[in-house]
Amino acid sequence: MLKTLRAGAPAVAVLFAPVMVWRACAGSLSPQEFTQVERGRYLSILSDCSGCHTAPGGKPFSGGRLIETPFGNIASANITPDVKTGIGTWSDDEFEAALRKGIGRTGAHLYPAMPYNAFTKMSREDVLAIRAYLNSLQPVRNSRSPKTLPFPFSIRAAMTVWNALYFQEGSYKPDPVRSAEWNRGKFIVDGPGHCGACHTPKTLLGGERVDQYLQGASLQGWSAPDITGDSRAGLARWTVEDIALYLKTGHNRTAAAAGPMAEVVDLSTSKMTEEDRQAIATYLKSLRGR
Repeated sequence: MLKTLRAGAPAVAVLFAPVMVWRACAGSLSPQEFTQVERGRYLSILSDCSGCHTAPGGKPFSGGRLIETPFGNIASANITPDVKTGIGTWSDDEFEAALRKGIGRTGAHLYPAMPYNAFTKMSREDVLAIRAYLNSLQPVRNSRSPKTLPFPFSIRAAMTVWNALYFQEGSYKPDPVRSAEWNRGKFIVDGPGHCGACHTPKTLLGGERVDQYLQGASLQGWSAPDITGDSRAGLARWTVEDIALYLKTGHNRTAAAAGPMAEVVDLSTSKMTEEDRQAIATYLKSLRGR
């Protein structure tokens, strides 16, 4: 989520994400469908789908962007409703399984470069709203190579072990003793925002070290800083307003976004509502440092 001039991190891939059948352009949708489409559009912003699924110079959401991982590059999927190279023939259940369970259409495991371990915290209704939004897009014919990882990382069956170690399926459960704003912030940070994908240190297998939640990590030459309340390296000196302003504009009185985080601000956090940026800031300020 937060990266400064001294720290940045690649936007994490939303690979193999939303899938749908293209039915009509947005102008012919019913009022009820339009509401779902608009909800899905906003959830796709929270999830920063376009950041990973749009290649430099390519058409929006048509995939092909190479996503760096410690194990090799992965080409992002075409998530337009093209029936041959996109996701135009997937069912609702297949779509949900990919986004919330990490299971592809063929039944094979997906790689956590598509952060299903975070997206599982969205509800079925959330992910089907994203599907409805993607369903409203113009189909784009653009194929990609799904096999870019070297052996043995190309063996998808190994994800069974990874999932047993690091994946817990289930939608977000609000903390009843916390405010609605705090819960909204935690949901975004842990769910669609998948902040831990960059800001939580990883094991050798690429899983998140939950005991070092959001305490900063290094990824592909960029450093994603500690975004807890740690007084040495974290956000202890940042106010709620500082965080919200940073998410809106990419800078505040102490820091400015650079590199991949500048893209995240441009495509995602700057387009969030003021209420959601405030909720994220409120949640992050509640986290204790090391």
